[in-house]
Amino acid sequence: PGGVAPVRGGHARAASFPGLFVCVEKVSNLYRILMLCRDYGRGALGRLVIVTRPHLAARLAKEATAFRYKFPGEDHAVGAVLTIEGASARLSGVERIVAVDLHAGASVLAAREGPAHRVLRGAGALILGFESDGIPAPLLDGATAYVQIRSRTSLNLAASMSIVMHCMAWVPVAAGSEEAALQT
Repeated sequence: PGGVAPVRGGHARAASFPGLFVCVEKVSNLYRILMLCRDYGRGALGRLVIVTRPHLAARLAKEATAFRYKFPGEDHAVGAVLTIEGASARLSGVERIVAVDLHAGASVLAAREGPAHRVLRGAGALILGFESDGIPAPLLDGATAYVQIRSRTSLNLAASMSIVMHCMAWVPVAAGSEEAALQT
């Protein structure tokens, strides 16, 4: 979604991200996720939906609002902070929902360009689960594809999101294409 922006080093920069539904249960993770979205830009913060448990919703919404004012002159409004039920309702009707999670049918995200990269870039929405217990069942109901990150150990939420956003941000450019011509 969103086209391709100018190129650098054999890769074009993706113009925008899909809806980013990220399950957060710790304030420290909230700030890491917000900074990742700020750093990647291209509307990522506005497309970010923080999904949380009902008892944390007000606190995370307050923290996300406070984040907006830490960078004067920049617009850093978060798309929304929702409970699992609210996020599930928001996802209804979204096409191509990709869950980043362990799954028997998942495409494996590896260092080299492959099927998982294409699945991520074709997503209408991405879901990353809670560190403690993964993606809640109501959010998985609409998932049309799964991607898992190749790793020898478990990754925390911020590391997983960083890897996914990096893979989505850079699109390989075919030699001889118009984008490749812009590399000079």
